[in-house]
Amino acid sequence: MGEINMPRFTLAVSAFSPLQPDKLTCHSRFSQAINLQNTKGELLTLHRYGHGFSPMGWLLRTEDFDQLYQQLKVGDPLTMQRNRLCTPYGFTIFPQRYIKLRLPILSPVVWHNLSTLLLSKTHSTGLLGNLNKAVSTSSPLIADIHQQLTNWFQGQSPHCPSIIGLGPGLTPSGDDMLIGAMAILHCIPESANYLPQRPLIDGSIKALSLLTTEVSACYLHHATLGHYSSSLTHLLHCLARSSPMTKHAVDKVLQHGHTSGADTLLGMHIALCWLRLNFQKDLCYARSGNITNVY
Repeated sequence: MGEINMPRFTLAVSAFSPLQPDKLTCHSRFSQAINLQNTKGELLTLHRYGHGFSPMGWLLRTEDFDQLYQQLKVGDPLTMQRNRLCTPYGFTIFPQRYIKLRLPILSPVVWHNLSTLLLSKTHSTGLLGNLNKAVSTSSPLIADIHQQLTNWFQGQSPHCPSIIGLGPGLTPSGDDMLIGAMAILHCIPESANYLPQRPLIDGSIKALSLLTTEVSACYLHHATLGHYSSSLTHLLHCLARSSPMTKHAVDKVLQHGHTSGADTLLGMHIALCWLRLNFQKDLCYARSGNITNVY
């Protein structure tokens, strides 16, 4: 038991995770992530090393995560104190190495780079079949997202509640697509300037929880603030630099969930195509005769 009571230290902590003193409950547990929920409904997610971390995440060593996973049960109480997270089993985690993941500035020219990579990916999306087919053909859902982006940019109220919560999964496909789209919009100055004054969706966790799962509501909430996972942020930086690591970064995102990664990448592609169509008279875009998108 003495070993269990030894203090444990995180490998990294997202500066956007809830850190204020509070009572928490174990919300859900999975082989790679344990979700804790505080009294405000916010999630703090403990991640197993090797899969990155979320905007509300703490990254733990493999052995620490595995031990905590074996002990902690759904509904168990925890407490966040001023400088530590305490479990009912004497397992105390001290956060260290706070990381604030910053987004790059992108040129919509990356549309070609990302779309070309996605054409080779046969991973399943939640609603639109294989990813390579979804990025090369039109569909009513993609047309709907495209229209909501246009409504948003023109100052009208987008009807994103029709997309939020749509599809299977702990984070439904529609939510993942919106997160991917917002990640792109936050990186393009022409669209990022609109987001603080004119949000694409209502970003309150309470409102979002009425439309989708509590886990997905927290991811969407952070996305409205420009906060994204480490793997998605890394991909955005690779795209900004036209890095040879971009393919590897895409593959890391594809590892998210059963279809979440593919849906997120599809959302990024949709937003880039929308930007290409709406800003092509002002910005320099790459073109490709191998990719057809009609929205």
